[in-house]
Parts: sequence; C-alpha cells; structure tokens
Amino acid sequence: MDTVRTKVIYGQYLDAIATGKPSPDVERAMAIIQYETAKSTCERPLRIAALPGGAAPSLLREPSAYAMPLGEAFQLRDDLLGVFRRPPSARKGVDGTSSGPVAGLCDDGRELCDNPPGGRAERAYDRGMPSPLPTSLAVSDAITHYRQLRELTVDELAYVLRMLDHPISANALAEMERCARPVTVDDLVAIAYALDATPVVLLSHIPIDMPEPEGPLATGLPSDVDQVELRAWLEGKTTLDRESRLSWWKERVARLRVRAAHYEEQLQGAYADLRELGDLAFQEADAPPVQRLRWCIQDGEHALNQSEVALALTEHRLGNLREDI
Repeated sequence: MDTVRTKVIYGQYLDAIATGKPSPDVERAMAIIQYETAKSTCERPLRIAALPGGAAPSLLREPSAYAMPLGEAFQLRDDLLGVFRRPPSARKGVDGTSSGPVAGLCDDGRELCDNPPGGRAERAYDRGMPSPLPTSLAVSDAITHYRQLRELTVDELAYVLRMLDHPISANALAEMERCARPVTVDDLVAIAYALDATPVVLLSHIPIDMPEPEGPLATGLPSDVDQVELRAWLEGKTTLDRESRLSWWKERVARLRVRAAHYEEQLQGAYADLRELGDLAFQEADAPPVQRLRWCIQDGEHALNQSEVALALTEHRLGNLREDI
C-alpha cells in the first residue's frame, strides 16, 4: 500500500506541475496517466489480490499486462470528457475546468484540423486573431462558466441584469463571452452579483483555453503567481512584493504541514481501532461499525494523500521563490 500511495502522489505531482502548461509531449502525458491512475487503480490492486491467492512472482506480469492498458484507457476517457463538452457541473477542478494530461494534447489536434468548429477554445488558438489579455479571457470564460452552472441562458441573464437596473442586452453578453466586447468594472460587479459569485471569483477564474499558458494568470502580474495567491491578492490578504510573497508562502507551507500532521494522526488512530478488532474486522466485515471504520480509513488516506501532494507542491514553489530572491 505504501508503494501505491507513493506512485499516486508522484503521478499527482506530475499532473499538478503540468497544469496550465499544455504540451504535445505524449510521453509526459502517458507518464502522468500511468502513475496517477493505471498503476494505483488497476495494476497494483490486481497484483495485491493475486498474492494471497498464491500467484507465483512470474505470474504477476499477467495482471500488469491486463491492468495497465485498462487504466490508461479509463483515464484518457475521463480526461476527454473533461475537455470536450462535459456539462459544467460535471467538470473537474474547483473552477470547473479540466487539468488532465489530455488537455495539453488538444493544441496538436487543432493544428491538424482543417475546419475546427467555432468556440471559445478555438478562438483562443486561432493564430489569425489577436489573443485577449489573460484577465479579459478569464472574465469572459468565467461569465460563460457560471452562467451555465446556474443553468441560465444568455437571455435569462440579460433579464436578471435588467431587474438589477444594470441592463446589458443578450447580444452584448454573448459578445462579452466571446471576448469581443470589453467588460467594464460596473459590468463585472453586476454580472458577479447576478450569477451569485463575486468579482474576485470571476477575476481569478482559470479558463481551459488560456492562449499563453506560460504567461501570467492575470494581466501585468508575475508569471509564477498561481490561482490561490492571485485570489489572496485580490481579496487583500497579501501583496505581491518579494518579502510579502515569501512570507505568505511560508505561512502556507506551515498550514499544510499542520493539516498533513492532523490527517496522519487521525488515520493512525483509525488503523489502531481496526487492529483492535482483530479477526472480527474480517468476520463481521459487513457490520455497520466495521464499515464506518473502513470508510473513515479510506477518507483519511485520501485526505492525507491530497495534503501531502499540496505540501510537496507548495514547498517546491517556496524553494523557487527563495532562489529568485
């Protein structure tokens, strides 16, 4: 199980550092898929199950030969759904976007298309049109995303805005969503309120089709400011001078260490409770108390895994910031 957890953490680390940096590198995408999903979800569980059954070491290659392609196919399908036309409520990520490795290969697909269909993603990748600035693109995409999330049509959103005494026509809203019309500060506040969001949420939104993924998330800001730091700055919780940034990232590392230690303590307690049950844990596996304990362990392992990944990434970012300073 330690090996499984290590491989998952490594896969999630590769995926996280690749987020927002689309690349046609197939080998990198497949490495993320293999470590994050195929090995931990399919290959290792089959091999673990084979050992108690008396499988010889030479036979362990058979589960791997079956499980690895299965895990890769599952993750590829999941990432494709995250990129192409999945309903907003079912998309991955806290802001409704997909960050899977397949997203980075979409640029190659667009290059090979003779007639790519119209849409926000195609507009951003259209080499014949000027790319909108990052914040303009973020706000236009956020309006579309949160409007769809609230299950509103453009006409319905226009009606809501008219009731708020800030009328914007449906055509104007459609142009804003296409980045063909600027969104004023007044528009931003009114639209955020109408969509039950905040201006900060719209401004810190990350579109799936960022035209320059190597550049900053917001216009004029340093390119290494991530979404969490961007939102904290927009909310007035930090500033972006070097000393303040270093202090903010140190505090972030400290909080994540406390969180990881808390999850580890809870998980070890659940393990201890399960060990105290002894054989009863297997004889009464369907009993509600045993099931609740196993669910607690499963949730604890997931929470600890996520906190360790977040901590590793944050420590990495802190190290890079120290080097720059």
